[in-house]
Amino acid sequence: MEVKNDFSGSKFNQTLNNVEVPDSLIKFAYDVPNIVESNDISSHSNKQKWIKRFVIAITTAASLFLGAIIVSPTFASIVREVPFFGMPVEWLQNNVGNYEGKKVALEHGYSPFTPLSLNMNGNKISIDSMNLEENTLSFIAKIEGDITQNKDVTSFSIEPTDFGEQVPGVVSYDEYVRENTILIESRFHLTEQQVQNFLAGKPSAVHLKVEGFKEEVNMEIPFDHTKLADSMVYNINAEIPISNFDSRIIDTTINKFTISPTSMRVDLNVDVAKKFEVEFAAKIKDFPYITDELGNVYELNKQSKYITTASNPEGNISLEFTPSVYFNNEFPKELTLHLNKAWIITGVEDHYDIVDLDLEIPLTLN
Repeated sequence: MEVKNDFSGSKFNQTLNNVEVPDSLIKFAYDVPNIVESNDISSHSNKQKWIKRFVIAITTAASLFLGAIIVSPTFASIVREVPFFGMPVEWLQNNVGNYEGKKVALEHGYSPFTPLSLNMNGNKISIDSMNLEENTLSFIAKIEGDITQNKDVTSFSIEPTDFGEQVPGVVSYDEYVRENTILIESRFHLTEQQVQNFLAGKPSAVHLKVEGFKEEVNMEIPFDHTKLADSMVYNINAEIPISNFDSRIIDTTINKFTISPTSMRVDLNVDVAKKFEVEFAAKIKDFPYITDELGNVYELNKQSKYITTASNPEGNISLEFTPSVYFNNEFPKELTLHLNKAWIITGVEDHYDIVDLDLEIPLTLN
């Protein structure tokens, strides 16, 4: 089948110049069919109209995208700032805990931070996917060039400087090293006061200090504080009868449930007998999860802040799930937390007791 169109020569350039630079490349892809039809491209039969529209949409999108990179400096800068651009999806899925949540948020136009890259003597550092949510600042650092030779994640230090004293809980996850590239996902667990003080100044950027290059590098990541969305917090304060299954777990309470743009979090408090610890996510196949009224499943983020009582002496456990219902077309009235098992750590090396729970706990949103 031959598809004819008028996108050639000067007419192509004229059409390209008339295309508005989109706020989102994802939205642009969705809008391509409308762009095509606005240029009076039609088929000879109703039967073939949708086929031609689809083929023309794809070829037009490819032409506009590649052509715009060449002729439009504005568009070229957007391409350079596409979130997750050039990052292997498998690495993102395995190492960026709320990758799916961030992806969904981006599809809905939520991006208060703008990715930024700096070129330095043939090397390049990019800061991508920055997010400030529930007192946690996270981002991905991508380092490219000869400087990555014989280096790993420990060779570089990237820290925010806008929050006063040294920020607590710096966490760097698995790196990706291949073809002169290092990828690092970092989280900084801030205090509520640190975040409040930062936002009170109506900042336009987050400042990062980068060490590991020949000279110290300072980066300003553009930030539109007016686009930062508030989380929705639901005070649950409900007891979970886990003590019925094992008396060593004395008392378990869901304190609150938080829905943020990229993730959802259940905050538990577990009172466990002395010399014991408890965990609800020791084996992937038995991880807790959340479902909504339509049966959609929201999986556990393995990088939740406090996943066992061993990591917090006060017995607080925070289970984070992704993606979030924040951008759902129909906001649910109720979600269900599924707790499959509990692992009781006895203190004896490599020994723990497994407690079958199979609990379904309603999370009412009102």
